[in-house]
Amino acid sequence: IVSSVPEEIPQRYPGEQTWHSAGDERYKEVHRAGFDQIMEMVARTGTLVMIADAPPSDGSTEWASADDIRAWNDQIIEWDQRWAAVSTIDYSALIVEAERKAGHTIRPDGVHIDPPLIQTVIGEPLAAQLLARIPLAQEAAQDSGCRVRTIGGHELVLERCH
Repeated sequence: IVSSVPEEIPQRYPGEQTWHSAGDERYKEVHRAGFDQIMEMVARTGTLVMIADAPPSDGSTEWASADDIRAWNDQIIEWDQRWAAVSTIDYSALIVEAERKAGHTIRPDGVHIDPPLIQTVIGEPLAAQLLARIPLAQEAAQDSGCRVRTIGGHELVLERCH
């Protein structure tokens, strides 16, 4: 799962007039419920969830404050810690390292990676991180009793996943 700017800026929910920022209690409640639904959807297939954290702003835009980005990343950490079938991908470190190597932002609009530079993040660096995490995530989910073998493959026993 890769999220984007809408998760890091204030949100208003159906039937409500109040705006909620990442980290406030209503925001966390809505996002927990939404993530619970994701977990229910993937349970029958035994799918493990990898979720990318959010990189810091490069300073070229003001789409989200550092506090909002930090609060969104805290939400991701909470899911990772709560669910044995969830693992966080350190996407932000890949962006920061690619920008360090380039000597400048690789996100001209502050969010999207400049197409000629996509491979510096999405190519081998991200693939290596995913390949390293998959066996660790499988082992953690199986050791907890969360991910079990079935005749057709695997499934998640959600009650054992927290």
